[in-house]
Amino acid sequence: MNMIQETLGEHSSPDVPLNVDGTAFPLDIASIKDRTSLITLDDLPSLDYAIYLTNTVKFHISQTYHLCEETSFTRILNMIYDQETRPDPRNRLKYIQYFVVMAFGKALLGRVGSNAQPPGSEYFMRAMEMFPDITGLYGDPILAVEICCGLALYLQSIDHRNSAYLYLGLGLRVSLSQGLHRDLSGGYRDAVEETRHRSAWWTLYILDRKFSSLMGAPSSINDGDISVPLPEGPLSMQKSKVIDMHVKLSRLIAKVINTVYAADDKLDSSFLRNTQTILRELAAIGDELAMSPELKPGNSSPVSRVSATLNLCYHQCILLATRPLLICLLRDRLQDRTADIGSNRQTVEPITALLKTSSDSASQSLRILEALKSHDLVECFLPFDLEQIFSSGFIITLLSAIHPFPNAVDESGFEKALGLLDTLIANGNVSARFRREELARLHEMLLLVGQQDGSPDGGEGAGLEDLDVRTQGMSPNQILSIAELLDSYPDLDAMMEQGNESWL
Repeated sequence: MNMIQETLGEHSSPDVPLNVDGTAFPLDIASIKDRTSLITLDDLPSLDYAIYLTNTVKFHISQTYHLCEETSFTRILNMIYDQETRPDPRNRLKYIQYFVVMAFGKALLGRVGSNAQPPGSEYFMRAMEMFPDITGLYGDPILAVEICCGLALYLQSIDHRNSAYLYLGLGLRVSLSQGLHRDLSGGYRDAVEETRHRSAWWTLYILDRKFSSLMGAPSSINDGDISVPLPEGPLSMQKSKVIDMHVKLSRLIAKVINTVYAADDKLDSSFLRNTQTILRELAAIGDELAMSPELKPGNSSPVSRVSATLNLCYHQCILLATRPLLICLLRDRLQDRTADIGSNRQTVEPITALLKTSSDSASQSLRILEALKSHDLVECFLPFDLEQIFSSGFIITLLSAIHPFPNAVDESGFEKALGLLDTLIANGNVSARFRREELARLHEMLLLVGQQDGSPDGGEGAGLEDLDVRTQGMSPNQILSIAELLDSYPDLDAMMEQGNESWL
C-alpha cells in the first residue's frame, strides 16, 4: 500500500492503516511475572465445565493439531480437581497446560469478548504467569513443546505474531536440544508415549512452517535433519492420512518461501523454474487429495472441517507461490504510470496461466469458506481461516486492478471476502476488523489509480480458454500442464538472467 500511496501522491491517497503487532488485544505479560509467589489454583471453572471446554478444544483443534495427549490431560484434570491434593510446584507445567486448554476452550466457544480482552484471556494470563525459566522446560520436554505450541497458537489468534513466533521458536529449541526431531524407536515406555512424541513434534513442525510463512521468515530446521516418523499406533487411519497430508503441505509452504521469494523486491532469476517445481509438486499432492474421498472437498455432506483445512492449505501454497508475480506486475504498472509510459505490455501465455491459477485458488478458497460458513464451521478465533480470507481477497483485489486477462475483475469475490470478514467480526474477532480495514483500503487506493488512468484494457490470454475454471476449479492435470507450458518458452530464462521483465 505504501507503493500505491507513493504513486497516487500524498494529497490524493487515503492514509495507510498501521495495525502493528498486538494492537488488537494489548497484553501486559511482563508485569504479571512473579515466580516467587506460591502457585494457586483458585477461581477455576467447575469440573463439568472444564470437561466441556476440553471437548471443545478436541473438536476444533485436536483433529489437525496436537496440543495435549487425551489420557495424560485427563489425569491432569483429576489431579487439579482432587480436593485433597495441594498445588505442587513440581507440577507447574501440567498446570500451565490446563490453563492453556481452558483458554482455548472458552475462546473457541465463539462468545464475543470485550474490546479490552480476548475470550479466554483470564486463563491464558494465568498460564503465562506460571511459565517457568528456560531450565524449567526440560523436566518434561514433550509437555513443554505442547505448551509452547499452545501458547504460540493462542498468541497468533489474537494477532500477537511476534510473540507467537518466539514461543514457537522456544519450543523448537527445546525439541532440538532434547533430540525430539530424531527417531527414538525403542526408547519409549509404550505406544502412547511414542505417538505423543511424534504428534507433538509434527504439530510443532506444521506451525513453524505456517507461522514462518506469515512472518516472511525462513524455516528454522531443514527437512534433511528430521528423522522422526509420522505418528501411527493408536491413531485411526484417517487421522494418519490427515497428518501426512498436513506435513506435506506445510513442507511445500516452506519450500515456496525459501525458493520463490527473493531478499529484494525483484523476481529472482530462478523464479520461474522454482515456481514450475512447486506446481509439479502441487499437482502430485492434488492427485493424492482427489484419491482420498475423506480429504476431497465437497465429497460428503455435511462439510468436513478437516478436509476443508487441508484444501485451504493447498490453495494457500498456490497463492503464496504466485503472489510475488502479482506484486511485481503491480509495481511495474505503477512505475510505468509514474514515468508517463503507456502500458502496452503483453503478458506471455505461461505467465497469464500462472495468474489464472492464482485467481482460481483465491476463488476456490472463498467457496470453501462460504461452505464452512453455511455449516457454522468457520473458525472465528483460530487465525488460519482469517489469513486465508485475507490472502484470497488480496489476490482478487490485485488481479482486478492489474487485469492481466479477460474477466480478471472479480468484484463479487472481493465482496465475498468482505462478507466473510464481517462474519468473523460479528463473532468478536478484532483482528478481522483490522484485516477488513486493510483490504478495503487497498481496494480503494487501487480504484483511485484506475480512475486516474482510465479503465484497464487487460491482456489477451490467447490460447487459455480451456483454463477458465471459475466454477469447477483447476484440476491437478491442469496445474501440471501450466508447469509444462513454461518449458515451451525457453527465452524466459534468459530474460530473467538479464533482469529483463518485459515478459510481465
